[in-house]
Amino acid sequence: MRDRRVPDAQKSAEHELTQTEVHDRLFAMLCVFADYCDAHGIRYYLCSGTLLGAMRDQDFIPWDDDLDVFVPRPDYDRLLQSVPGTVLNGYTLFAFEKGNTFFPHAKLADMDTFIPDRSLGVPHLWLDIYPMDGLPKSPFLSAVWLRIARGLKRFPSWAALPWLLRRPTPGKQIVRLLLAPPVKLIGKLGGEEFWTRTVIKYALHFSFETSEYAGGVISSSGPRERMRKEDFVRTIEIPIRDRNFHAPSCWERYLIQFYGESWRIPTEEAKRPHIQRILVRK
Repeated sequence: MRDRRVPDAQKSAEHELTQTEVHDRLFAMLCVFADYCDAHGIRYYLCSGTLLGAMRDQDFIPWDDDLDVFVPRPDYDRLLQSVPGTVLNGYTLFAFEKGNTFFPHAKLADMDTFIPDRSLGVPHLWLDIYPMDGLPKSPFLSAVWLRIARGLKRFPSWAALPWLLRRPTPGKQIVRLLLAPPVKLIGKLGGEEFWTRTVIKYALHFSFETSEYAGGVISSSGPRERMRKEDFVRTIEIPIRDRNFHAPSCWERYLIQFYGESWRIPTEEAKRPHIQRILVRK
């Protein structure tokens, strides 16, 4: 049986981390991950908020509390195969293929930290490792393909339909009441393992190696992360603090697609941290 539990660090977690301490621990984890990938010839690329912080601040976004990287699917598979068990140089690797999570992408976690919010699935500081998969050449077909992928990924948890409650309105409440029962029933039919396998199989439909375009099919960011593969895999080095990490050569186009033309100017909504409290064992 698949073990979805994670060790409970709450009993010995006594010190609440400051934002500076959170970033120090994230930096240490990113360094370990990057060193491991470089030593094993595994390609990785900073993405999402981690890439934004590196390009805008040469550091992490001040209010950020996780890490994001893309790994091309062939390298992603080699990464999972190369890690003995689930321990990567002191950090724990969570992956569906490792049998310790139902997430369709891998996470590297700092198990000495603890996040009281159990809804996060892995209640520790983490690094999201998203496989980068092939996409259709047509922008329209890619958009459709990615929207379906997003739905498949979220389907098991749609029973509560949280997406309808982000900005609650009477109309959304009515839709939730109507849709919740059938969605909950269908979501439970195959179980979480079935839906995770379905998402991964779906993501593998277009080969990364033979596709002209690629993106995060299971990262839930949609067409914003669709790029010409050749541009994305061409690596440049960018600094975070006192060392360099890998980034895609098309970093500016990526950030414009992801955050808009004003990506250099943070919005007030973007300044909200994902996590309110992070504890650490003394």
